[in-house]
Amino acid sequence: MFSDLFDFAKQRTRKEALGFYIAYSILTIMFLFLFGILMALVFGDKIIPQATQIGRSFAVLIPLVLSFEIVRQKKAWSFSNVLLALLSGILGVFGIFVGLIPTAYLTTLPMQK
Repeated sequence: MFSDLFDFAKQRTRKEALGFYIAYSILTIMFLFLFGILMALVFGDKIIPQATQIGRSFAVLIPLVLSFEIVRQKKAWSFSNVLLALLSGILGVFGIFVGLIPTAYLTTLPMQK
């Protein structure tokens, strides 16, 4: 379920895609948590108002980058796949858990030749 998480060209089963979704959700939350702690240590209380904006930006950026990396490595540059990759960034506005849904689906696509 959690094998080859960094192999973006791999065609995953639904179970493996669920594992990808869970793993990258947890990794993203941990990254944002540690990044927030680091920013608080460096900038103190002054960063708190901007912390929410930074988190929202990453919630859009991370699924978008992951999706396009999956499409690139699978060489699956069809119109629908690019739209799904863009949709992952748009859905990231609603949170990382929603933004990673199209990303996890893209991992189930076969590698193009």
